[in-house]
Amino acid sequence: MPDFLGAFIIIVAVGICLIALFNVLGVLFPARIESIRHAAETSPVRAFFLGLVNFLFFGALILGFLAMGENIHRIFLLPALLILSVVSLGLTFGVGGIIQLTGNRLQPDRSPIQRTTWGTTALYLACLTPFIGWFGVTAYLAWVGLGAFILSFFKREISKPD
Repeated sequence: MPDFLGAFIIIVAVGICLIALFNVLGVLFPARIESIRHAAETSPVRAFFLGLVNFLFFGALILGFLAMGENIHRIFLLPALLILSVVSLGLTFGVGGIIQLTGNRLQPDRSPIQRTTWGTTALYLACLTPFIGWFGVTAYLAWVGLGAFILSFFKREISKPD
């Protein structure tokens, strides 16, 4: 029973930390997160395939540099860590945009912090679902998020009427 209690406490703590992380991202980088949300909302299929291709490409680069760092010289670990850091940053911001999209659809009449909290909670619980959540929902969120993050740099700014 103590193992179950410890695992439950860790799961709840991670969920609370994710809620805090995505709320802080939304507060500190509102324009970037909104641009990512818009890219994911307007072209989800394009974002999915762009994220998948980039995830596979950069994953292969990371694995290649890690292998060279292990077999040739440790200096090759630096590019692997740099690429891994950039991809992780893209995934974090991308999932932040997907969370905004989900929160906006779940609770459109709430404040931004409440929408982010609801979006994070819903997606976190969906990703905890055995098998389909672990391998399906998590991969889908990562790939659409990464693709939307990349698309957000190339899409034109959203024009707001005066």
